[in-house]
Amino acid sequence: MLAASVANRVLPEKLDTREKQAIQSGIYHAVDEEVPPLQPICSSGDCQWGNFSSLAICAAVADVSDRLTVSSQTRPRDAGVSLGVANGETVRSARLTNGLFLVGSTTTCNLNVSWPRIPVDTSEDETGDETGDETGDETGDESHESFLPARTSLAFSEQDGRVSNAIANFFLVYTNQTAAVGSKPQQDVFRAAEVLLHFCVNTYQVSTSRGVSASKVVHSSTLSAQQDLSNKVVPGRGASSSSQQSPGVLLRSTTGSGVYSVKRDDVRLLNSYVLSLFSGTYSYQYGSRIGGETATSEALGTAMFGGNPSSEDDIRDAVRNLTSNVATSLTKTQVNFIWPTAICIILFLVPFLFFFFFLVLLSSALSCKHYSSNNAARALLGQRPHRLARCMGHVTEKTAPC
Repeated sequence: MLAASVANRVLPEKLDTREKQAIQSGIYHAVDEEVPPLQPICSSGDCQWGNFSSLAICAAVADVSDRLTVSSQTRPRDAGVSLGVANGETVRSARLTNGLFLVGSTTTCNLNVSWPRIPVDTSEDETGDETGDETGDETGDESHESFLPARTSLAFSEQDGRVSNAIANFFLVYTNQTAAVGSKPQQDVFRAAEVLLHFCVNTYQVSTSRGVSASKVVHSSTLSAQQDLSNKVVPGRGASSSSQQSPGVLLRSTTGSGVYSVKRDDVRLLNSYVLSLFSGTYSYQYGSRIGGETATSEALGTAMFGGNPSSEDDIRDAVRNLTSNVATSLTKTQVNFIWPTAICIILFLVPFLFFFFFLVLLSSALSCKHYSSNNAARALLGQRPHRLARCMGHVTEKTAPC
């Protein structure tokens, strides 16, 4: 039932475990609660900082229901799918212009999460069936990838900065209710949405009062992306195209002077993992018995249809909240070294370095003797041989003037 979804590419590298955990944490976080942004650390319990900006990950959700075409009533097998225990019921096929579809009804299958393969020249396209599964090119050709920029968006234009710095995009085709609609036409209950995960710049306002930390995003702006030619890696002799590292990508703030650099290979791993998770079906009435359900599609379906009843606005808000929580959790793994931390480290290191150089200068001024190989002796700079002998036993090493 994973209609028109690209088979996930097997890459030699693996996504960082922290990023995987962050994505999972965002998916399973309470959908009616926001994952808090970066939290400040204040030893005194009362601290104030000025607003600061940093690279972040954001989520955008757009309605694409106007791109749906809904068929007349049919049986699941006549529509080319199997709905398990619901095969005997009447359904409709709601199909987007990019080929993604949901075969279901309010009382059978309520959600399909999937993503399209990227259009390629048919003369070079690998064999594939109507489901769009692709087993071909894995060389990392950027024209076959839908990130930096997204090449499969329906809701966002190419001029939109979010498209140029996209990490991944996927689609949801769903019903806006899970009960029988009576005399209301079934075709009116089908809806669709596009989710776009993209890089952005967040401005944070943070403070700590009486030991309680507060942090919120006060502004979020888009970025423009361009290839970082100065960071291009030239492969060595005999290197295959699949082993070449792609160049970095510069992300420039559209509202400020910030410039950020990301590695395309790292984004490729993130894109692959996100798409491997966000796929599957959901049935409010039949659950996993309908087939095609995944852990993520179950979490999404529960968030969307868990209310009793869920209004169309509630469903849309649930998608927005869940994907925003994923984006915020991911941001925390990307932005893990901020200026307050740097200041603390500097305040600790500077006195230590001053003290170290003071000892070096003092030992030189006192014309001390150095013991060349014994570590303990070297640690006792400035002490005379007879004193070392009393403290450490017989000293046999030669001494030399400082």
